[in-house]
Amino acid sequence: MARTPAGIVRGAAWLALAVLAAGSARAQAPDEESTKSTVTKQLEKALTDPAEMEKGKKEEQRDAFEFFKTTVLPNDVIPYIKANHWSTMALELRANRFSYDGWLETDPPVPLLDMPHEVVFRRDARLVKGQRSRILFQVMTPTIPRELPLQLIRPDSLRYDDRHTAALRPLLPHQMLMPILTKGPSEAYGRWSHLRCMFPLSGTKSDQVVYDNQRYYRVIPTNEPDRCYLPTHPLTWTTISHVIWDGMPPDTLNVSQQDAMKDWLHWGGQLIIVGGAGPNLAPFRESFLAPYLPADISGAGKQLSADDLRSFAAAYPPPAPIAEPEDAIEATQPIQQAFEEVGRRYKPAEPIVVEKDKPLYVAVLDPKPGARVIGFGKKAGLPPLGVEWRVGRGRILMLGIALTDPTLLGWNGYDTFVRRVVLRRPEERCVAELRYADPSTGQSGYMPPLYSPLNAPDLTWSRLLGRDLGAGTRRIQIEEDENGSATVSSTGRNAPPTATPSVASSTLSMAARLNPFHVPVGEWLDDAALPSLSRSALEHASGIEIPGRRFVLMVIV
Repeated sequence: MARTPAGIVRGAAWLALAVLAAGSARAQAPDEESTKSTVTKQLEKALTDPAEMEKGKKEEQRDAFEFFKTTVLPNDVIPYIKANHWSTMALELRANRFSYDGWLETDPPVPLLDMPHEVVFRRDARLVKGQRSRILFQVMTPTIPRELPLQLIRPDSLRYDDRHTAALRPLLPHQMLMPILTKGPSEAYGRWSHLRCMFPLSGTKSDQVVYDNQRYYRVIPTNEPDRCYLPTHPLTWTTISHVIWDGMPPDTLNVSQQDAMKDWLHWGGQLIIVGGAGPNLAPFRESFLAPYLPADISGAGKQLSADDLRSFAAAYPPPAPIAEPEDAIEATQPIQQAFEEVGRRYKPAEPIVVEKDKPLYVAVLDPKPGARVIGFGKKAGLPPLGVEWRVGRGRILMLGIALTDPTLLGWNGYDTFVRRVVLRRPEERCVAELRYADPSTGQSGYMPPLYSPLNAPDLTWSRLLGRDLGAGTRRIQIEEDENGSATVSSTGRNAPPTATPSVASSTLSMAARLNPFHVPVGEWLDDAALPSLSRSALEHASGIEIPGRRFVLMVIV
């Protein structure tokens, strides 16, 4: 009897647990039914809704791989590539049906210059299903074709999974790239592509196609300010001569891009950091470039008037217009008057027009010991125009002014200022002054001056000891098709350079009107001095000598 109450308690407890479980099951039953109902409704919608059926049909018809864009850094639009130079190619693609783990490679292999060998350029391709990916890989082609075939293939596969053809644009050997790094759209630098200092003085301006191929620099604008398209590998910077840094935050560059830029600077790159109104210079205090800056950033500023800029404007006269090399000027005027019209290299200096309510703003720079100061002129009390010093073979220039200030853009001497201060490139050598036309040519009157075009070593300071020491000139071959597309290659060893620029009529082909010789910079050629010395040292160290014909004949006899 004493155990009866305990048994009753235990029975009541089990009964309570059963009731709670039943109640919980009844409470959860509507949720499960609701979930099943939702899944059923979605399935019915996918099977009956025309829009959903069309969406599913498109998913099934979508290719296994989608290729969106192929570019060559630092350009995110036009795939410029230079013969015998390493370049970083960027390929954007997506795997739609499954995640992919394979290779992206060139096919067929790329033949090397003057060698019986071919190279396959390859990079790992790991793609996540449905996610857009960007693959970077390095290529080096002695000949620039119009298209470069690429393929996706797995290591254990005998057949490729997909193929893609990358379109290429040839960058001629004398041309250099100039990226513009801005914190917003860089339309203000659009005028730079048309400056006189970007072209040879004796260029063929009557033919825009030829004139564009004769240009010295190609300006690369910023299309996505929150993303930097500079190459990540230092060997692929040999086509870049200058970088204009105007406001883009330094942390936009990843670590690989930062290290590549520092290597490029020490090898001869030129970095121009632009100041002016706004906090353009302040972010560099704690950036990766802080140890290399030639001046401290005080944060102060000053406004300059037209009177402050008078001696500055006098130091940079505007370039004079130059007639076509093959066009004669009628001899109906004295030669002195003809010289004033077309014979001068520069026109008289012009003042800078500064509006009273819009003075030129200059960020004050404090030069570090050993730095070179570029001033506005002899007037006392003015801040530095810029401060620069060498970093290895290269240089860093910090400007206190904004290169896109309307006051400067409206000044005719702006072109000369950009060439002398920003680019630091030499002038073309005059090979023929203003003269009377040779009667044997069928022309009469005065012939305009003739200037020798510059080559790559004049346009960039970048040098690679193993490739530029003792490198000879090479002959350019340009093959054109019926659509005007050109295939550029570089052949011939130690070709003699021309004494004067190639001058021809507008009826000749592009190849005839371009200088057929060039002096290479950064090209990977085996006939340079250091590779030749290395091969000779290895052959001598091996102790193996190829016997002459007399020895071979004696052995046969």
